[in-house]
Amino acid sequence: MNANRKRFLICLSLVTFSVGCSDVEFEDYIPEQPTSLSQPPELETPAIIPPVFKSEEFVQGAMTRPIDILFVVDNSPSMVQEQEEMGKRIESFLSVLENVDWKVGFTTTDVSSGNFGLKGDLLKIEGTNKYFLEKNDSDYKEKFLKTIQRKESDCFIDCPSSDEQPLLAAILAMSKHNSSNAGFFRSHADIAIVILSDEDEMSSGPSAATKPIDVIKTVQSIWPGQKRMKAYGIAIEPGDFNCLRENSNGNYGNLIANLVQVTGGVLGSICSKNYGESLKKIGESVLHLTQVIELNEAPDPDQIKIAFVPDTQDVHWEVRGKEIHFANPPKIGTKIIVSYAAK
Repeated sequence: MNANRKRFLICLSLVTFSVGCSDVEFEDYIPEQPTSLSQPPELETPAIIPPVFKSEEFVQGAMTRPIDILFVVDNSPSMVQEQEEMGKRIESFLSVLENVDWKVGFTTTDVSSGNFGLKGDLLKIEGTNKYFLEKNDSDYKEKFLKTIQRKESDCFIDCPSSDEQPLLAAILAMSKHNSSNAGFFRSHADIAIVILSDEDEMSSGPSAATKPIDVIKTVQSIWPGQKRMKAYGIAIEPGDFNCLRENSNGNYGNLIANLVQVTGGVLGSICSKNYGESLKKIGESVLHLTQVIELNEAPDPDQIKIAFVPDTQDVHWEVRGKEIHFANPPKIGTKIIVSYAAK
């Protein structure tokens, strides 16, 4: 190695050593402050608006609606005994409606084109020139019995149709409210349909038979929003095999029972030895139909109070839409004050 190269390496080593041993200075680290975020505004609690209460007053008895009661009677030959039994027990039905403005009309289940096919026309009341009974008619019980007992049912050759159609007969009767049945169906009265039959619609209720919904739609289309309707029946109750066996030519009243159920009525057995109890229950249900308060608006069920003057503690009621239904209505003349908030 020559002298110059040797000197160069010695100098380079000294410089490197000097740099490696020099002090290293560190700056203090100051972390950056995060950008301040604006605080969300405090949420205001919405003001609670108290419900607005309305008040309506009624007087028990003054609000009782009239009722038009249509009896649809099976006048086929098998029904002679049942017609007589219902006629004899009608007092059990009408006595419950003592304080109600009622009308009673009759048609039959025969809607055929035969000699006895009424097709919904009302029967003429026996012994009168009228086609319906009213509360103030004299001897209305006797007239009821004579009218519901159909002479044509006691026959051998020329007989009414055995193709019973009580639901269709009711529809046809209502459809004639402005023609042959004018004067019976009142625009301001509710409707009760009472069916007496030992068979179903079209005897056995086939698929082609008139359905309960057809009856309901008829009421709604003729008197939209004006009437309430309930159906009742004395028939062979579905599943009552003993009654069916007793009426060998009869059928379960399935469609009749369904119409009764969907309208909130009462179904009695045609095999009962005494129709009085069934007719009394039907009468009580009809009475409840007439004793309903209808408010101007539908109330909130949790925001309603009812007061009675004079006060009474044993009145039970429930809200159904705009209506208040009483299970046991207050006495005639009681003032009923309803305070409520609308829905």
